[in-house]
Amino acid sequence: MLFRSPLADEAALNKANIRADRGWQSAVLRVEKGTKYVITAAGQFTLAQQPKPWISEAGGISFDYFGGRPLGLLLATIHPDGREMLPEFAVGRRHEFVAPASGTLYFRLNNSWSRLADNTGQVTVDVQHADRKSTRLNSSHFVISYAVFFLQTNTLLSSIHLLTCSATF
Repeated sequence: MLFRSPLADEAALNKANIRADRGWQSAVLRVEKGTKYVITAAGQFTLAQQPKPWISEAGGISFDYFGGRPLGLLLATIHPDGREMLPEFAVGRRHEFVAPASGTLYFRLNNSWSRLADNTGQVTVDVQHADRKSTRLNSSHFVISYAVFFLQTNTLLSSIHLLTCSATF
């Protein structure tokens, strides 16, 4: 179950914007223990301005690290009700997980706490139940649709041909 205020926009129920210049940020999304989720992230942000801008996405950049992980890598944690936050886990651009506890999701983009001030930009995080069917089209949908159409058309043509052949005898 994902929970947001009943007044929240229906289309944005499972989305949160995570800013690059902040530490842990509540997504205002609640997960339930034992439920499988998929988190996806999109967007670009800048991690440093000097010596030149370091532009990153949620997967991070691998030429500099903080805490043993690439800078800019999207991280998440769960804050269970009345308890301390659980250990953080790497999300990157996409991550599937089973919630080990019920609580609120928090996110941040990996960077040294002392180097957040010059960061700009954000990523948009989308959290869905893992068993939910995607309604987005991808490159294979056209091929599948064409194949189904082709099979249906050939079956129909075969049926018509069979009827025509049986009518001529």
